[in-house]
Amino acid sequence: MAKPVAPDFEKLARETVTSRLKGMPADTAAEAAAAVAGKIVIAAASGKERPQDPHLMVAGVCRGVMSGMLLIEKDLVQTAVELVKSMAHLGAETHLDPTELMTWAMEAVAEVCALGHPDLGASVREALEHNFIGTGEVFGGLLLKAAKDRQP
Repeated sequence: MAKPVAPDFEKLARETVTSRLKGMPADTAAEAAAAVAGKIVIAAASGKERPQDPHLMVAGVCRGVMSGMLLIEKDLVQTAVELVKSMAHLGAETHLDPTELMTWAMEAVAEVCALGHPDLGASVREALEHNFIGTGEVFGGLLLKAAKDRQP
């Protein structure tokens, strides 16, 4: 019997965002993107076959959302804030630690920020720190790691 193929959560999230949020007004797109991420994470975490590694699943979903928002030229700073906020609230529904969910989301955000303009990472860091005290330092470390990982 063939082993089932694991879902590509990053691709699913990116395609959902690009197809459903492209024409959405800028002031509501970030919140809608976070809602997409939340629905995918909840479905994956509570599904019959729970993913082997929730870290990879959550990071993949958040990376997909951020890259989708980049492709459709929406506000990445606000999207990052909304993603981290949504992950903080998913702990009870997913039976995962909210702090870990937030960290995994920030890890994915940092990876996408490493692809963008150098000011993007600094802007996201500032916005995260403003909204969630203490996250700026954590995000800064994740951003440095993401930049280092991108170097040949």
